[in-house]
Amino acid sequence: MKLPTILLSLSFLFLAFPQQTSTALSKKGTQTFYLRTHLKRFSCFNYRHFNGLYLYASPSEISSWIWYNVLFTPNISLASHGFLDDTNPANAYQNFYLHNNETYGLGILPDVESGWLKTLMTIRSGMPGFAFADMGKTGKALVASPKSNMASEWGGWLICDWSKNAPELFARNLGKPYPAPRGCADVDLIQVLL
Repeated sequence: MKLPTILLSLSFLFLAFPQQTSTALSKKGTQTFYLRTHLKRFSCFNYRHFNGLYLYASPSEISSWIWYNVLFTPNISLASHGFLDDTNPANAYQNFYLHNNETYGLGILPDVESGWLKTLMTIRSGMPGFAFADMGKTGKALVASPKSNMASEWGGWLICDWSKNAPELFARNLGKPYPAPRGCADVDLIQVLL
């Protein structure tokens, strides 16, 4: 039996573009999303250009296949697809798909002396302790889970024009509540479902 041409064409599309035809679910069964910046009310109004940017990964100078810088762009087509691996809800991992759907996790580099901490994406999974908090009309924001070990140290997100030719993500150290440095603003990372 010969299949009609239209059916053969459709089957080719499903094979050629599986990401466009599948549902937006991760390997763990949770929805995938982008993370978009939203300036906090107390952030300096001079940094409005930090509002509405999408998180993406850029190869790090440390090692381009193990570590990635966490940067931001206004171009949604460059944004990294994320998912929350909440197998253990108190210690969920914030992961992203990079390089043919390999999983990379968000990590925060510890530094007890600094008021802000460097963030990176690492191969497989980063550090545990993430959750989403309802921010009302703004949406759901990525935060430290109140039940995690990270909750006693995490003081929010900071985005800075630093050294990467794109705004870069840092985490605030709760124990060092310094004002944001020049060129930085406090933001929420809002979930944008795919």
